[in-house]
Amino acid sequence: MRGIKDFFHDTNDIALAIVVVLIAAGLIVWRMHIILQYPAEMAKAAAASSGTQTEETQNSSSSSESK
Repeated sequence: MRGIKDFFHDTNDIALAIVVVLIAAGLIVWRMHIILQYPAEMAKAAAASSGTQTEETQNSSSSSESK
C-alpha cells in the first residue's frame, strides 16, 4: 500500500510541474506578438522624446541668442 501511495505522490508532483510549465508556455505564446512589439514601441517613444528635447534645445538656444 505504501508503494502505491509513494508512486501517486511522486507522479502527482511531476504532473503538477508539467501543468505549471504548460500554463506558463501557453501564456508566453498567447502574448508573443505583444512581447515582440514592446522594443519597437520603446524605440518610438525614445525617438519622440529625443525629437522633443532637440526642439526644446533649439528653441532655448535661439531665444538666448536673441537676447
